[in-house]
Amino acid sequence: MMPREYPPPLVVWRPVSPSKAVDGVLAVLVVCGLAVLMAPAFRRAGNVFDEGLLLAYPLQVLHGAVPHRDFASFYGPGTPWLLAGWYEVAGATQTAERILGLFYQAIIVLSLFFLCLPAGRLAALASAVAPSALLVWIDLEATPPVGALAFGLASLAVLAVAYPGEGRRARGFLIAGLLIAVGVLIRLDFALALLAAAVPFLAGARAAARRRFAVGVLCGAVVYLVHGAIVGPGRISRIVSDLVASGPARRLPIDLGTDQAKVGLFALVAALALLAVAAYSRRRAGSTRRSARTLTALALLSLGLAPYALSRLDWVHVIPGSIPSLAALPAAAAVLAGSLARRRSAAAVGTAVATGVLLVQLAPLAIETRVRQNLDGLRGRPYPRGEKLVVDGRSFRVASADDPRGVRRVLGIARRAERAGARTLFVGPRDLRTSNANDAYLYYLLDGLKPASYYLEMNPRTANRDGSGLADDLRTADVLILNRRWDVSAEPNDSNRPGPSEPNAVVRRDFDVVLRTGPYAVLLRRRAGWRSALSTN
Repeated sequence: MMPREYPPPLVVWRPVSPSKAVDGVLAVLVVCGLAVLMAPAFRRAGNVFDEGLLLAYPLQVLHGAVPHRDFASFYGPGTPWLLAGWYEVAGATQTAERILGLFYQAIIVLSLFFLCLPAGRLAALASAVAPSALLVWIDLEATPPVGALAFGLASLAVLAVAYPGEGRRARGFLIAGLLIAVGVLIRLDFALALLAAAVPFLAGARAAARRRFAVGVLCGAVVYLVHGAIVGPGRISRIVSDLVASGPARRLPIDLGTDQAKVGLFALVAALALLAVAAYSRRRAGSTRRSARTLTALALLSLGLAPYALSRLDWVHVIPGSIPSLAALPAAAAVLAGSLARRRSAAAVGTAVATGVLLVQLAPLAIETRVRQNLDGLRGRPYPRGEKLVVDGRSFRVASADDPRGVRRVLGIARRAERAGARTLFVGPRDLRTSNANDAYLYYLLDGLKPASYYLEMNPRTANRDGSGLADDLRTADVLILNRRWDVSAEPNDSNRPGPSEPNAVVRRDFDVVLRTGPYAVLLRRRAGWRSALSTN
């Protein structure tokens, strides 16, 4: 009788190799260090325009609005969608939004760590820590540029692990394509940079893996087509027209004497240096070839984002394009030293220190000050904190310069008008011939009032240009909150060019000023049926 054969036991756990365990511990330490460093930012005042939109737009999506069709935006629909889904889970709060921002930053540093790991652990640690100083400056706002960069770097990290896409690893190329699709849905103008960065890994990959990558990217294109069909050609044409008209009023001349310009140029030189190191190391045998693909990918990413940075040489635009190349410098030094003298660790650490010193010298005011403030917060010392404004459980932290006491009076009047029967709200500058920015966060705090205008986001030469329809929007508003702070821009461009005066005429004819406090004015619709009930609320 033949002995009975039993199937092999099911393996439910496999021991992790010591080297991978060490890598995992280091990755956890990197993320924990970032979280500790950024913790004081949770109590810092928010940007009333940029961060206000990160709260107002997703709430509109949760109410059934469609980006670009129901409110203007120069970005893709990805950020309002992602934040709306996150707010459904975690609640629509400024803290929840900043948690997502911290998640984006964690993806950035983790992706850089694993991308640079073939150059050595010290090089990978240095490459992960290097961008922290730059990330500190933008705090924890879940901005579209940071989100798109996070998904782009995550895609490269997946490609590096899955390369060359044999067998089951081909699935990684599909995931990488989907991650790029998400990044492009957040920022359509980042598409070329994200796709170019993937080329070094796609060039030597298996044909089946490349096809899966293409399928993932095309998913994003399909979503855009469906979104475009919902928005309609009229609204798409309007967004494109606004974007073109606003360009000369948003661009800044390139001033090579600014801190931002110095860091941006440093990043471009670093990207070119990475390409040179990668070209050299590709001719060497062993693991340097994988490192060369990584360095080439990061260099192409920085170069691809250069037009975005050069359009406005401020920190918001410079940082996303600078991080990939500046963070990869320690890994590049390790690869080059490993090829020449087998001194990878010393080269990586030395380059990381030199990069940090150069960043401090190039940007002594903005970045160094913000890092010091965070360290003061961690040590229990005083540091700039925002004052919290609360309406029906929704809160937003503002700086003392934003006149929190005056804003509370503004909110009180608006809430009384809402209880009396007001239904719509418009927030903008006092002089509506301009549209440089607005207190967009008020749409979030006063969520019970429906936005009266398509332009929740006031960009120059958009709401204040001929044919914008702003005057018609104002005729549907019940409450106006206007801030003269936004009447004049200090930027050397077309942002101060006045538009039509009809919106101002509508305000004078149809509204009464009921409150003036600091730069703010609150106006209520004249002869509205609900005005009689206002005194009892």
